[in-house]
Amino acid sequence: MVITKVDKDGIGFELGLKAGDTLVSFDGRPILDILDYYFWDGETDFVMTVEHVSGEQVKYDIEKDVSETLGLEFDNDLTPMTCRNNCVFCFVDQLPKDSRPTLYVKDDDYRMSFSMGNYITLTNLKKEDFERIVRLKLSPLYVSVHSTDNTIRQHMMQYRRNVSVIKQLKYLADNEITVHAQIVYCPGYNDDYVKSVRELSDVAETIAIVPVGITKFSKYNLTPVSETIARKVIADIEPLQEGYLKVKGDRFVYLADEFYVKAHMRIPAYEHYGNFDQIENGVGLIAKLKQEVTDSNSFAGGEAQTANITIATSVSAYDTIKAIADSISGNVIVIKIINNYFGPSVTVAGLLTGQDLAEQLLGKVSGKLLLPKCMLNECGDVFLDNMTLTELKRRLGCEVVVVDVDGEKLVKGILSK
Repeated sequence: MVITKVDKDGIGFELGLKAGDTLVSFDGRPILDILDYYFWDGETDFVMTVEHVSGEQVKYDIEKDVSETLGLEFDNDLTPMTCRNNCVFCFVDQLPKDSRPTLYVKDDDYRMSFSMGNYITLTNLKKEDFERIVRLKLSPLYVSVHSTDNTIRQHMMQYRRNVSVIKQLKYLADNEITVHAQIVYCPGYNDDYVKSVRELSDVAETIAIVPVGITKFSKYNLTPVSETIARKVIADIEPLQEGYLKVKGDRFVYLADEFYVKAHMRIPAYEHYGNFDQIENGVGLIAKLKQEVTDSNSFAGGEAQTANITIATSVSAYDTIKAIADSISGNVIVIKIINNYFGPSVTVAGLLTGQDLAEQLLGKVSGKLLLPKCMLNECGDVFLDNMTLTELKRRLGCEVVVVDVDGEKLVKGILSK
């Protein structure tokens, strides 16, 4: 890896390393990517080989404290390892042709799982990949399991290799790699979710069960999670949660908020979700948001006087956001946006698009519009359908404020002038 910058406070600067030099190996092991550097930068005794711009290779014996850093920077662009499965529920395969370009990348990369919390299947990993995960202590990882029955899993994910996910997870657990697992529930496919939860209890730290998301572009005849099905899943999982709470000290298996919304049942309390390890899966998001609003010191109770403010949200989040807005001020308008782009069965805020917002809000916003940040890309300027935030502002002719999915910041967004 070519060094792009050397920090003056790091060991690399003391050694005379410069931008343009190439990091070759640590203890004779070739550098594969930035994760090797991060691992060895946390070690205390090793040999680092560097090829200088002049072409000379030099070995440096490094002895340092754990807190000391080499102080080197690189171009940190990892090309994602792509998924070779053809899961029946894959959201990428359910996209229309005009979505944001980055959405079409089907990654299945353990490095992204460790660094960004992306879910991986393990089906595309080789023996040396597992060995590297253990050697570099890449923990925690996030794994899409769906079923512990190999036949069911293979049918759902359509992969060719004969692999046992339980054996893979046991290898990771035995080597002290923490795994947070996921089951995307597809009625009619993996109805063995209770059995899977029990079999995962010795090899995973937590499990999230998430209802399958089905867009109008799906090629498979998938059954959506209805109110009846959602109530059954909740009834099946609640006894397991209470049992694990007694044995493990936490509930271990958690249901996505969408199950409770679909079932028209009360979302569990904040304390139900432990460390919120699965919040990126939509698990405990509503409970956390409510608690953050309660804990917020931004208003002292009573009705706040606010300017013309409109909040756009999804079908799933509408009741929660409406209740929060009403608790702050009766002047806030909350509008439920139907997902016409992907289809009305897709009901979460993170999958709403610019064109649905533009069409359904036109003429309805007279003041400031608040949008949750989860609707946009990481930079906060492009929606899933590739419409820019600037274009939405132009179409609506109003001020648009993007708010983090955080209760206190939502309160401040409503109250700010």
